[in-house]
Amino acid sequence: MKSTVFIIALLIMVSLPSMVQACSCRKPDVSSALEDYNKADIVLRVKAIEFSKGWNASGPLVTFQILETYKTNQALGDTITAKNNPLTAACGNEINPDTEYVFGLWDLQKAGYEVKNAIGYRVMHSCAQQGVQHYIENYYTDTKDK
Repeated sequence: MKSTVFIIALLIMVSLPSMVQACSCRKPDVSSALEDYNKADIVLRVKAIEFSKGWNASGPLVTFQILETYKTNQALGDTITAKNNPLTAACGNEINPDTEYVFGLWDLQKAGYEVKNAIGYRVMHSCAQQGVQHYIENYYTDTKDK
């Protein structure tokens, strides 16, 4: 009897994968979007141009071309490389080549990571990315020229 219930439960879970979500984000509002923007060390509009093969410490590396800057000292046209978790079930970011994104990046050493390979930047998790993007699209005001 127990094995029959287990098999039925397993079949239901396998047949309804779209109903199971490991990563679920709240819809950003003014407050949460500003909080996510402030947590980012760097915010840029970028295009992914190169991907590493395999994993490097906490994910594969992605090289981005900088198209627009919001919160950084980086220059337009420069490139920046960051670690990324591509597993969307773990709130990672699926990044496609030649597609534009607004991304917030964490500086790993500034964030207090002390592991051996914590050098450079890491793409923020997908929920924070939604907040950063929402902030840029709805509330950001360029104050560089003021």
